[in-house]
Amino acid sequence: MTNQVFYIEPKDFDESHIYIEKPINNETKFLRIYYINDKNKECDLYVKLPENLTYGIKQYYKFGSKRSKIDGYQIVYNENFDTLNFFDSLIAVCYSNIKTWKKEKLISKRYK
Repeated sequence: MTNQVFYIEPKDFDESHIYIEKPINNETKFLRIYYINDKNKECDLYVKLPENLTYGIKQYYKFGSKRSKIDGYQIVYNENFDTLNFFDSLIAVCYSNIKTWKKEKLISKRYK
């Protein structure tokens, strides 16, 4: 069975709509993350990330070098704060759930 798909942009993300399926045996290598829609259904979440605005290319040098030999280049661009906030929120929700599951695992071992 496939789930409905829910498309959002980072600015529309609401962490209260996230549901993370508890892994079997508290193994946290992979997490199944759903987004709950307005009809209270579990949906696969797809986030449309914005394009970055590129401002230019900058040379970089090895630390402590005399800038005689270019070690590489980096692209300098404007960060999108909605996108950063989205990832920070999603990571925080996942971390909170994992922390809770680990506590449950420790408690259940203690009382066996």
